[in-house]
Amino acid sequence: MMQSWWRRPPPALAGRVAALAAAAQLGVAGTALAEEGGGSGNPWLDLAWKALNLAVLLGVIWYYGRKPIGAMFRGAAQRAREALAERRAQAHGADAQLADQRQRIEGLEAELERMAAEARAEAQSERERLVNEARAQAERIRTTVGMQVEQELAKARKELQAELANDTVRLAEEMIRGRMDDDSRRRVVARAIDQLGAGS
Repeated sequence: MMQSWWRRPPPALAGRVAALAAAAQLGVAGTALAEEGGGSGNPWLDLAWKALNLAVLLGVIWYYGRKPIGAMFRGAAQRAREALAERRAQAHGADAQLADQRQRIEGLEAELERMAAEARAEAQSERERLVNEARAQAERIRTTVGMQVEQELAKARKELQAELANDTVRLAEEMIRGRMDDDSRRRVVARAIDQLGAGS
């Protein structure tokens, strides 16, 4: 904590100040006596007496007060310089702390930027993985649907062949019942064979 630049004067200085005060009182008393005893009515004598009192007072003040007052002001100046140096040191420490805080903030900003870049990279990777999975699933669905279509087509062909065979048998029965001639039977059988071959 900064000390006050003004302190209580030392005892020696207090004694000298008391001596100065006593001298000042003597000068005032002398001036009062000169005014009371100035029945002569000579103003020059009164002026001389006052000037002498003033000179004595100033001499006493200068003799007794120059060293302690000078020391007091020098001490006050020294304390003011020390307080200023302390304030400068505190300001320097505050600047160092501010620089440290700025460095920490910059480090935190760099860390946040790195974390954001990692999060963006992970999101991009996850998106690509999901897209690839969706494509693979679509390909599996296409393959499965293609196989099902092939199976349905094969089943439809078989059903068509079975119907055609039934129709051929029915037609043959009708031909037999109708007692068709040989040429007509051959034509019907040949046509049925051709239809069977085209259906397969």
